[in-house]
Amino acid sequence: MDSEKFGQRHKEYYDVGLSQTDSGEYIPSSEEEEKRVIRKLDFRLIPFVFVLYSLSVLDRSNLGNAKLAGLTKDIDLEGNRYNWLGTVFYIAYILFQWTTIGWKQFKAHQWATFCVFFWGFVATIQATVTSWGGLMTCRFFLGVAESMYGPGVPLYLSYFYPKEKVGFRHGMFIAGSAMANVYGGALAYGITQIRGSVAPWKILFIIEGAPTCLVAAFAWVFLPDSISATRFFTDREKEVATRMVAKHQTVDEGQSKQGLRLGEFLDGFRDPKSYIPALMYFSVNVSFASLPLFVPTIIDEMGSFSTIQAQGLSAPPYALVLFAIIIVSFVSDRVKMRGPFICVASLVAAVGFIMLATTSLTAPRFVGVFLAVEIFVCVSLLLSWTANIHASESKRTAGYIILSTIGQCGPVLGTNVFPSTEKPYYRKGMWISCAFCLLVSVLSVTLSLWLIKENRDMEKAGLLDDDDPGEIKDSTNQLTIEESLTPGLWAYLLCQARNMSAVYKSLSKRSRSNASTTVKGDLSDAEKQTRQRVLILSSRGVTYRHRHLLNDLYALLPHSRKDAKLDTKTKLYQLNELADLYNCNNVFFFEARKGKDLYVWMSKAPNGPTVKFHLQNLHTMEELNFTGNCLKGSRPILSFDATFDTQPQLQVIKELLLHVFGVPKTSRKIKPFVDHVIGFTIADGRVWTRCYQINEMEPSKTSDAHGDAASGKETVNSVVTRSSTGVSLVEIGPRFVMTPIVILESSFGGPVLFENKEFVSPNQVRADMRRARAGKRNFRTDQNLESKFKRGELGLKSDGKRKARDPLDDKILFK
Repeated sequence: MDSEKFGQRHKEYYDVGLSQTDSGEYIPSSEEEEKRVIRKLDFRLIPFVFVLYSLSVLDRSNLGNAKLAGLTKDIDLEGNRYNWLGTVFYIAYILFQWTTIGWKQFKAHQWATFCVFFWGFVATIQATVTSWGGLMTCRFFLGVAESMYGPGVPLYLSYFYPKEKVGFRHGMFIAGSAMANVYGGALAYGITQIRGSVAPWKILFIIEGAPTCLVAAFAWVFLPDSISATRFFTDREKEVATRMVAKHQTVDEGQSKQGLRLGEFLDGFRDPKSYIPALMYFSVNVSFASLPLFVPTIIDEMGSFSTIQAQGLSAPPYALVLFAIIIVSFVSDRVKMRGPFICVASLVAAVGFIMLATTSLTAPRFVGVFLAVEIFVCVSLLLSWTANIHASESKRTAGYIILSTIGQCGPVLGTNVFPSTEKPYYRKGMWISCAFCLLVSVLSVTLSLWLIKENRDMEKAGLLDDDDPGEIKDSTNQLTIEESLTPGLWAYLLCQARNMSAVYKSLSKRSRSNASTTVKGDLSDAEKQTRQRVLILSSRGVTYRHRHLLNDLYALLPHSRKDAKLDTKTKLYQLNELADLYNCNNVFFFEARKGKDLYVWMSKAPNGPTVKFHLQNLHTMEELNFTGNCLKGSRPILSFDATFDTQPQLQVIKELLLHVFGVPKTSRKIKPFVDHVIGFTIADGRVWTRCYQINEMEPSKTSDAHGDAASGKETVNSVVTRSSTGVSLVEIGPRFVMTPIVILESSFGGPVLFENKEFVSPNQVRADMRRARAGKRNFRTDQNLESKFKRGELGLKSDGKRKARDPLDDKILFK
């Protein structure tokens, strides 16, 4: 792949010369720049998704207000028919949770516009129904439409905000639900005062549904698809925002393929921690989902308020929970904890349901309503918690699908725990809701303790820093390095490259750690840090010389795992899944192009960094046929030129070469010998690689005797010591030269941290040669034409004969 094509992959990240020095180095962002980016996102993005979600909740929850506005007079809702209107909505809502994938597969503004217009249209035509069956159909399709929007917005927001800041934004988004219940009650109160030929419940559906269809047009214009497509950002701000999001998690921004990564997606389903938030969300929805439908009825049947007053009094409890969501989400982000806040909010709601279940007085029951709705505070925290325990976008997508699918089963139960036969106090429904609130508190404590234990295990292993400002204390994937300890981005990358192996093993293979505790206890800290394993493979189209080189390197690296050829050259992120499958934390990939060019990728799986080289001047062991040799499975001595320490990008390259070519003492196939040297030298901007045998030679006794006689000393027959042993280096092979092209922050993707401005792709070289040959031919053609033209002017033909004179020539006529 030439540099032009490669650059197209990352064009969404960086335009020409974007915030880079002439050498291609990234300029770190300042704190003020990061704050400005967050402010712009908060001002342009959050209010709009807040309004859209409030309209979504308003259109789904206005059924209770429509009932009080006279819906039962025109449509028969006797028995459980009214309950089924809520149940069928959530059945559709659950069955179509998989449509959350649409936020990742399609452009966000297109997907959101379709979803908003879809549910607005369905919500509006509810006013035209004349039977229970027609209303059931509308409620089903309303559930389909809203399942395509609401559950995917937290995932969408995680594309724009870093982990430590997304919690408050999730709270602002969820606050739209509380806001809808606030002005929904007030709006219903005003609509019930309308008198005319159209029934008030029909006017309610029209007034609350039609504006949603109009707002869909604004979604097309104002919702950005990604950071790079955000029109209100400058180029520098796009770069800063991208770095902030990618800082503590894996992102797909800037890659050629930003769709679903199946391996990471399935990892989300295999992670048991994905299901505990889903169970909590289920319990929250059992308690809360039915409240918007039944709170007006509960207040109405307290006996102290009229129907119109009940409509208005249903708004204040949701106004309180609106502010509670915003405050708790903000504090949760600041202290970087989720579990304790969920536990407290669920206990407060449990107290409210107990008050509603045990008292008949108006004032305590109204206070109980204020407390019971606080269970909704848990929703925003659960959305943030799910984002924190899943590091990659595809795994996060799976986490949100699990959260929504299991969680939205709660309203199916919740809408049926308030049957009309339980009027006026609905005690059974109150006790059921209270039980599920207590279950939420128990599960939140359980998950918190689980994550605290895992964090402590990683702290003991040296994988977490107690002073790390970016650490979410009950998130297993928020593993960061404090930038104040490692000045500059390159220092951060060096630390990431050195520690990523241990982090990766701790996160993805933690289940095996207990079995190997005894073995690890006997190893030194240095040995623990060098537990490297390399996956070596190639793409299709490699030549026999490329295959021989791969076999030579496989023989020299006993800690490597060789795999079959990779079928794709574009979806290189699949190499991370292969590395995970074979328990490798380094990837050494050979990419062949046009049967002649060879590119080499070195990456730290799964989170990077990655370096891409162009390999030239290749000579395999068989071609060189040198006399040197080394024992298969022995360990090498790595020799690096001092130039590697002069530039930050060369330091990152050196660290990756250490991890790939440095054979650890604990490798399974190694032999206890060090008998060869692999040397890396920087010259002309390239990495020159050579491999030598360490050849030990004992000086002969004859030569010693001659040397002693010549010096007048007495010859002594003694054992030759090791200090007198001569050491020389004999080249073994292979030998090759690697030209660095780019350094990427993530593994086979992410921002371009360094680009070699002096690299010229082989395609460009061949094109220049073709143009030069074509230029020579064109020059000869032009010369021939010019020669013919001149001969014609002289009256000469191409055959050498003189041209006959024209009888009308002036020289003939006026002779």
